[in-house]
Amino acid sequence: LLKPGGILFVSTINRTAKSYGVAIVGAEYVTGMVPVGTHDWNHFWSPEEVRGMVCGSGAGAGDSGGTMKQIAVNGMVINPL
Repeated sequence: LLKPGGILFVSTINRTAKSYGVAIVGAEYVTGMVPVGTHDWNHFWSPEEVRGMVCGSGAGAGDSGGTMKQIAVNGMVINPL
């Protein structure tokens, strides 16, 4: 539920080859930072899909943008792509 004039923030992993490599291969298999099976490729949404869900509900879509998580490994901060 969102009251009139409220702001909705949506956070999801974009469904791209890059995000598959970082979130699934990198985080689950290479570094073991999260358990294997944590991420499901079918649950990654593109910005267009999120916008369609928001607009389809009758709400207006404002600005959208992306962010990238910086990961600390052994005290070093890396930006995975």
